[in-house]
Amino acid sequence: MVEHYTIVDGIIDLLGITPAFLIGIFLLGILLFLVYSRNNGVAEVRIAVASFVLYYYLWILFRNVVGIPTFQECMEMTARGNGIFHPSFNWIPLVDGLNFGFVMNIFIFAPLGFLVPFISRTFERVEKVMILGFGLTLLIEISQMFTMYRVSDIDDILTNVLGTILGYMMFRLMAKAKWVRMYSKSKLMPKNPLINWLPIIVIGMTFIIAFWG
Repeated sequence: MVEHYTIVDGIIDLLGITPAFLIGIFLLGILLFLVYSRNNGVAEVRIAVASFVLYYYLWILFRNVVGIPTFQECMEMTARGNGIFHPSFNWIPLVDGLNFGFVMNIFIFAPLGFLVPFISRTFERVEKVMILGFGLTLLIEISQMFTMYRVSDIDDILTNVLGTILGYMMFRLMAKAKWVRMYSKSKLMPKNPLINWLPIIVIGMTFIIAFWG
């Protein structure tokens, strides 16, 4: 029996909607429920929306953009006798100059710097957002050592951190808007300490699900 690939199938693939992705949505929903179960403020709704957007952004980033390894790929490399550790480095910055790819890499990481201050006050300072962007980039570059065709590149570290800072600057510009100031000064912010680390939890959860999925 021949299976027909429909337009709906193509849209689902393009959007990255898989069973693993839906599991992540479910787990994030449970986490947000635990964080906000005793709060009913508008700020919580905005943070929840930003958390789901961050999860989807990271899912597409890990799955379709930066190329982190998956469990299935590791098993296939092992079965072929290739091993799973294939480090490849480029430590010389700007070898190809300021080309289109360099600029695009900056914009690819801008959503990270824009979203995390919405989610947690812990990341309302630029230096903490920079550290988060650097940490996520380091995680990606290390994971790429476990693929056969990806190169850990110093340019990626530069562009990703710059992109995170760009996103943060966009957040600060929007923070001048009345509704964002209301969010920042809200007295209804949840007291659950999980909220302080929610962006990191979302990053770690998405990375693990993308690897297994």
